[in-house]
Amino acid sequence: MDDGEAPPALLTIRVCDSLSCQLAGAAALEHALIGGMDPTKIKVVPAPCMGRCHEAPVAEVERRHVGGANPERILGIVESGEFGPDPLEWPRFDIYRSQ
Repeated sequence: MDDGEAPPALLTIRVCDSLSCQLAGAAALEHALIGGMDPTKIKVVPAPCMGRCHEAPVAEVERRHVGGANPERILGIVESGEFGPDPLEWPRFDIYRSQ
């Protein structure tokens, strides 16, 4: 960091800008988040496809993906402080084979 340069934001929110997310309102979501967040604390940036097109629009709060994202859901996650990924519920191998 150079002298006089602002310190980095404490939190980053990425908004997917792929075609599916754009069609589902990602640009409006990004604009609303930028307008509603303190830029010294939260950085909102566009991001490439997150592979969750079926949940568009998608955002990522640090490492937590948010499908069907809207400003209220994002704000709730920011306030909760739960930024880790959702746990995956993998079936046991024997159950998987029996199916």
